[in-house]
Amino acid sequence: MTPTEVVAAYRAVIELSKAVLPYKTARQVAALNRALRAEHDTVVAAERALAEEHGGVVSPMGSVDFPDADSVETFNREHAAYMEQDADIRLPKVDVSKYTNLLRLSPETICALDGIVTFERDAQAEEAETNG
Repeated sequence: MTPTEVVAAYRAVIELSKAVLPYKTARQVAALNRALRAEHDTVVAAERALAEEHGGVVSPMGSVDFPDADSVETFNREHAAYMEQDADIRLPKVDVSKYTNLLRLSPETICALDGIVTFERDAQAEEAETNG
């Protein structure tokens, strides 16, 4: 999972967290939210450190001012490379397939959580589970 994917998944899980779900599933979503928040905080800290390394001054709101155009260009190049680094991140899986009728999510959220959250179960898996 890249930092870009972490940021997108964190935003998406915030949207999913607004749904009212049965207790057990809600706890699973909360655990995923905490795990993604920790990963997101790591990405933000790394971005801040990279900005400061290139002379950037980070405001309390998160915007960055650089001393010159060369610093901005170097930062942007290194930041883009950083955001595409792949890391092995273990996240809890959540199955909300039984409750999709309760959800109103954007397509962007569904894409960002693909592989982390199960929105639909395939017919074979359901049949196997039913037949034991």
